[in-house]
Amino acid sequence: MRLRALAKWADARVETQQRGTMGIMAVLMGLSGLYAAVAAVNAVVIAGAERGTESAVARVTGLSRAQVVRMALIESAAVTRALRDEALADGSGHRPRVTRARRFQSSDGVLAWPRGR
Repeated sequence: MRLRALAKWADARVETQQRGTMGIMAVLMGLSGLYAAVAAVNAVVIAGAERGTESAVARVTGLSRAQVVRMALIESAAVTRALRDEALADGSGHRPRVTRARRFQSSDGVLAWPRGR
């Protein structure tokens, strides 16, 4: 009888500790996600500030503001996908298929503006 009570107590204690550990891990994961989001926003802001001249040249050559923004979004999406695919590569040389980003890529790897838009 006493052994059964000890086993129940041990099980309850382990469960309580696991719950606490899971809570701490959830907080740490949330903070890590927040840190990653702040880093991504920071990178986008810095990239935008550094590309002011490039955006001005694009505007002078006839692109509308919406086209310049779309160009930056497409480029950042392509870079994000490339980095994601690199991170997901399994070491065998196999990389996940990227279909939409390839539509805007020329043969030399430079992003090309889609024609007819």
